[in-house]
Amino acid sequence: MADLVTNSSVNFERVTQAELEKVRKLHDEHSQEINHENKTIDTEDTELNYHKQLLNLDELFQQQFGKEIEEKNNKLLEQFNDGKISFNRFNERKMTIDKWLNHSGKNPKKAFTLAVAYVGDEEQTKQKLDELGFQYEVKQLKGEDGKMHNHFHLTDPLQRKKWQKIWVDTFNQYAKAINKKNAGIKVFDVTIHLDEASPHAHFKILNCGHTETGKASYNLTQSLSDFNKSLSRKREYNKVTKKSPRKRLNGKATMKTTRQILDGFGVRVFNWALKQNGFNQSFGFEHKGDKAKLTNQMTPSEYKEYQSNLKDVQSSYKTLTGREPKNEDNTLKSPLELSRGIKRASKEIEQQKKQNEAQQSELAENEQKLKQQAEINKFNANVQRLFYERLNQRRLLQLRQREKQHKIEVEGAKNQLIDTLIENDPTHLVDQRLLKKNELPQQVKTAIGREQHKRQTIKYLADSVKQSFEKIKQHSLAKINQVVTEFTQALQVTEHDKIRKIGSYSLDLNSVTKSEHPVDAKAELKAMNDPATKVKKAILFATDKKLEDARNGLIKTLKQDETVWGE
Repeated sequence: MADLVTNSSVNFERVTQAELEKVRKLHDEHSQEINHENKTIDTEDTELNYHKQLLNLDELFQQQFGKEIEEKNNKLLEQFNDGKISFNRFNERKMTIDKWLNHSGKNPKKAFTLAVAYVGDEEQTKQKLDELGFQYEVKQLKGEDGKMHNHFHLTDPLQRKKWQKIWVDTFNQYAKAINKKNAGIKVFDVTIHLDEASPHAHFKILNCGHTETGKASYNLTQSLSDFNKSLSRKREYNKVTKKSPRKRLNGKATMKTTRQILDGFGVRVFNWALKQNGFNQSFGFEHKGDKAKLTNQMTPSEYKEYQSNLKDVQSSYKTLTGREPKNEDNTLKSPLELSRGIKRASKEIEQQKKQNEAQQSELAENEQKLKQQAEINKFNANVQRLFYERLNQRRLLQLRQREKQHKIEVEGAKNQLIDTLIENDPTHLVDQRLLKKNELPQQVKTAIGREQHKRQTIKYLADSVKQSFEKIKQHSLAKINQVVTEFTQALQVTEHDKIRKIGSYSLDLNSVTKSEHPVDAKAELKAMNDPATKVKKAILFATDKKLEDARNGLIKTLKQDETVWGE
């Protein structure tokens, strides 16, 4: 496959401030309400056009010409102060930027330059769209030359935005790179047109040249010369030394040098914009000698006329030879090459036949590769599907195992709670409302009763155990109260018998003996963490506290009696 190439061009035209404004209204703004000189405009694509003001023009004026205007006004002020001119004369001759541009000489100063920058012509625009994969339809638009021109209208909304972004990035970066040199020319306004045959930009430039003495100059040749010098020190330009007489700059040579620099730069910026927008394609710079000589000093209108005539020759070449008017490296043929190619039509037909066969072979090979790749993709998809199926099966198995383990743990907890109920409240019955219809509650100590309790929730069983322990607690407290009452009655003393002190009950450590059973730490830890054991401990602690309170109350009562008897 031949390398991708594109040409690039930039044309300059000096204008006044009034001409600049006229161009803005009649050419830059593609409004349907304005009768434009250029008829090859697709109004459906006008929405893709772009405009941006890069620099403040008033500030540029001040930077470039403000110092000189101020010096002129200071000289006038000195003349007025010296009485050499009147006040009215001073006001008439006092200079402003607008007066200096438009009313300080015989004619308005052409301090501005209009530049039209292209990266590729109509045919190369089609090549770019095809290579980058954009979808479009071809429209035939009648130009100002009376001939039909192709316009490529993009149909996909997202691709339209992407196409616009590529060219906005290209020409904005193009203009910013020129301004970055800060020499000779300043692009203060950019207008991009995407509704014509090929994308292009209109740069509005303020000429910011300087003479050898450092004086500001609006001359285009001087401005371009300063710009060229800023880009390369190796190039030889028209120079004036103290030993040589002053020479005038060669306008054609200076502009030719500028265009040689910027033409190739336009392609480099376009490739940069492609990369910024996610494309890997890269275009080489096509600069044919014959074409370059013809277009070096063309104005925009002359360049369009040249392109139109060249298209006629290319069309004739295509009709006679049946081939595109391009070289083997995919570059456009020059007019001379086109003429020679028409004469060699018979030989080219055979060559084209061989190329077609090669293309067919390449297409068949590519088709086979696509089929192989499709099979590989299908195999990979099946492998991936099986992998995820196995993964899901493994996860499902793990989930079932966790559910089973949880069920076992729940069953174990229920059995412990039921065993506790059987031990402490063997006659406990399940609430009738929680049983099946027509099912009678049975005592928990029976097999049926145990099954009925096992169907209940852990919370219900824990609450039932708690209630059973509460009953035991209440029963124990009642017994304690009964014992305390009997003990108190037995300790009734006479007036001469006084109880001086009641000793506290405590554990006699000497009575503790070693157990005959071996220590099982795991079993003890499990017993300590058993829900039923924890509930029992809580009840026993509460019972111990109740007994201690009863004992303390008894001692207090006896002490009071002792005090009474002691009197």
